[in-house]
Amino acid sequence: MRFSLFLWLFLCTTLSIFCINIIPVHSQCLDHQRILLLQLKDSLKFNSSLSNKPLLWDHLTDCCEWGGVRCDNVGHVIGLDLRNESISGGIHNSSSIFGLRYLQSLNLADNNFNSTHISSGFEKLTSLTYLNLSHANFAGEIPIGISRLTRLNLTELTELHLDFVKISSTGEEWCEAISSSLPNLQVLRLAHCDLSGPLCSSLENLLSLSVIDLSVNNMTGPVPNFFANFTNLTELSLRNCNLHGTFPEKIFHISTLRTLDLWSNELLEGSLPEFSQNGSLQTLYLISTKFSGRLPISLGNLRMLSTLDLYECSFSGPIPSSIANLTQLVHLGLSWNMLTGPIPSFSMSNNLTRINLSNNNFTGVIPFSHFDGLSNLEAIDLRNNSLKGGIPSSLFELPSLKVIQLSLNSFDGQVEEFSNASASLLESIDLSSNNLQGRVPMSFFELGELTELSLSSNNFSGLLQLETVYKLSNLTTLDLSYNSLSIGTSGSISSLSSIPLFKFGFLQTAKTFPSSCALQTLDLSGNQLEGRVPISLSNCTSLEVLNLGKNKISDRFPCFLENTSSIRVLVLRSNRFQGDIGCQGGNENSCLNLQIIDLAFNNFSGDLPSGSFSNWKTMMIDKDSAQPKFNQLGFQYGNMYYSDKVALIYKGLEVELVKVLTICTSIDFSSNRFEPDAIGNLKSLVLLNLSHNALTGSIPASLGNLKELKALDLSQNMLSGMIPTQLASLTFLAVLNVSYNLLVGKIPTGSQFQTFSETSFQGNKLLCGFPLNTSCNNTEVAQVSPPTFEKRHSLFETEVYLSVALGFIVGLAIISGHLCFVEDGSNGTTNMWIEFFWEENCREELSEIQFQGFSAGEET
Repeated sequence: MRFSLFLWLFLCTTLSIFCINIIPVHSQCLDHQRILLLQLKDSLKFNSSLSNKPLLWDHLTDCCEWGGVRCDNVGHVIGLDLRNESISGGIHNSSSIFGLRYLQSLNLADNNFNSTHISSGFEKLTSLTYLNLSHANFAGEIPIGISRLTRLNLTELTELHLDFVKISSTGEEWCEAISSSLPNLQVLRLAHCDLSGPLCSSLENLLSLSVIDLSVNNMTGPVPNFFANFTNLTELSLRNCNLHGTFPEKIFHISTLRTLDLWSNELLEGSLPEFSQNGSLQTLYLISTKFSGRLPISLGNLRMLSTLDLYECSFSGPIPSSIANLTQLVHLGLSWNMLTGPIPSFSMSNNLTRINLSNNNFTGVIPFSHFDGLSNLEAIDLRNNSLKGGIPSSLFELPSLKVIQLSLNSFDGQVEEFSNASASLLESIDLSSNNLQGRVPMSFFELGELTELSLSSNNFSGLLQLETVYKLSNLTTLDLSYNSLSIGTSGSISSLSSIPLFKFGFLQTAKTFPSSCALQTLDLSGNQLEGRVPISLSNCTSLEVLNLGKNKISDRFPCFLENTSSIRVLVLRSNRFQGDIGCQGGNENSCLNLQIIDLAFNNFSGDLPSGSFSNWKTMMIDKDSAQPKFNQLGFQYGNMYYSDKVALIYKGLEVELVKVLTICTSIDFSSNRFEPDAIGNLKSLVLLNLSHNALTGSIPASLGNLKELKALDLSQNMLSGMIPTQLASLTFLAVLNVSYNLLVGKIPTGSQFQTFSETSFQGNKLLCGFPLNTSCNNTEVAQVSPPTFEKRHSLFETEVYLSVALGFIVGLAIISGHLCFVEDGSNGTTNMWIEFFWEENCREELSEIQFQGFSAGEET
């Protein structure tokens, strides 16, 4: 077996017993040794900003004094330490390093040699007693010649470090090789080695083991009971090993155990035992496992515990009050469980930096004293629970706090002003979807580091002066939607000092937005905004997401937005916009990155401007010739992730999604009075909705160029002629609705058209063929009355049409049969992709998403 021959001989090893501590001597380097080192320097690639030692090697100085070089008293190089020098490129058989025949110690760890094989030249270094190639991106079979390095005494080897070496061996091979050849092994690190399982009983012979790290391998089996026999074990790391079965409870009782990491073994079951007094456990990761049961009161006995993360398990019941005994706790993660009851006090755990209790069933109020003394706390996440009562103002005063996430609870009352706001480090505050009321605290607008402020879906009221918002020079995301705020300015336009709004308002003045605006996301949707969109919004040159949907704005299309190339998402849905959307004098860089545009439910009219479409380069990318970048619209705060929320209208229900991927492309121009024009160049378009527009003429054959199209809605128009056969070539098309038009002739056959139901084509009396019951043999031409379109006096008063299939809004995209969104977990490390299959499967999948109350058949 190739692995059992000499894998353990040492590649990536650290000899803790047999290694020689090489003491430098002050001798002059021999010329041929200096030449070999300079040749080695020339053959390797370095990052000049990160590499320290080799770049300083100078032929004019004594090589025995070079960084990382050690010599004997004759001038031979006997030690070479180039660990963590940002070296790239391979070491080949002809490398000058193999000419250093007196080398006793060689350390190349923590570099990126990116080698597909390990050079056989290492066998020439017969004096080696220490060889470390760990984390150096070597791979492949270990040369048999390394067996001739007899000074690497394997029977004395106590530490084996092989992380990230692609060994590719089965459980029986690697287990037997190690256990039979390394009887004194104490440290076994084989993370990311492409090993497979199961963990064989031969490892039971290694009774001296204190560290076992087999993370990110495919062990595919249970955790063996004999691990509990390793009485000196201090660390057991089996992260992402595809383990299953029940975890042996006895392992928890190993008196020396300090670290237990079982992260991401989704089939591994177990429960927490009763812990003895003064347990040694310091780090416990059970993230994404099937551990369940209650948290034992004896958890408080783990006085040394610094990290406890049980994210996405199935624990239930309350958090025991004994958790207050964990005074060394630094990180607490209990999100996505079924925990109940009140949140206990953490005031004794003054080392805490992160608390994440989101997505549970916690109830009750939070006393002001609960977070007293937490001077090191940087992030707290209590989202999606059932907490109530007031929010302690002392929480905002914690000196190290950067992130507060309290959304989706039942907090009520007024948020009080707090002290020392100007010295605060707060970067992100999310209090959305609660029952908070009263004025927005002015303290928020003294937070100089604030980048995100989300207060949406509360009952905040009162007057908010624009000048206070402008103080936040670092603000990139502002969401005050669904409140009862008024907005004003203390400037010369005092007559507009109070405008009743449900959010952040518009003033008809160029002074509305400052000359320099750092906003990247501005969501003003769901209010009663009136008037026009201020031209000064163009000062926000970094703006990527603008959502003005569901207001009462009366204006023409804001052409000044075309002056920015940063805009990605533009939502003007459900307002009183009018006129055409063509813009005169637009430059070639306008809206280059626009990927989602929603103008539905307005009074826009006229031709769809092909000139504008030609500028939307992001929608024109041919995904067959370019790999899309799966980035997300959102902003990172340390380990916390804020993402833009978007919505989908599906069968008359609004669904809120999160994390729009940058490859999502969508156009919704429904419920206007547009006339069709060229749109076939937008090759990466995923969603197109032109329903309810009184469109006339034939369906453009150029739509057949939209090879990425997943959904097309042309329903409730006056389109005539035959359905272009080119549409049958759209192999990804999952949803089609051309109902209630004046279409004639045979429905195209083949490809996706065979999967669409009769409702996709109904209301076209002269259409025939599958899936309709109408035969194409009857050539009689019937008189067809065009659909009736009532004048819409008010989008908020008159019933409008919603198709049975879709009224798409910003954010939906289907990629390989999936929704183009993920829902963030507790700390941004876990992504959840929800499969989306139309009709039969959608009900089950959409149950994972939060629905908001929209009634079918109307937009409110």
